[in-house]
Amino acid sequence: MNHLGAGIMDAVGLASLTADLSSVLQDADVSSSVTIAPPTGTTINRSSGAWTTTETSDTVNALLLALTAREVAQSAGAYRLDDRRLRVLASLLSTAPTTDTRFTASGITYAVLISTLDPLGLHYELIGRRVP
Repeated sequence: MNHLGAGIMDAVGLASLTADLSSVLQDADVSSSVTIAPPTGTTINRSSGAWTTTETSDTVNALLLALTAREVAQSAGAYRLDDRRLRVLASLLSTAPTTDTRFTASGITYAVLISTLDPLGLHYELIGRRVP
């Protein structure tokens, strides 16, 4: 697939699309407050051998959705019905999310299975699985 990036649109069109996407993803009637915590580093205590992971967390409004039964069925076992899709504006995050990222919504924490940035670099789509 050929990703053209931000050069695919002129500045006015990109600004308009960014504003529209922002209003949808942060609409208080449909969005949720979510804390996204990607790891930013790991240190080791040489005397105890214990590893400590540091995180940067951002609390933002984002669109949290259930996966459809069709998506789950077509995933060949990769997804489950209790997995969630999170759409968040890239500009709201201090660190890009990865598959080591966790996000928390309504007191439930999810581990990110997939993190993708849209071709224009405007928003991330995260697929998360509930952490027991």
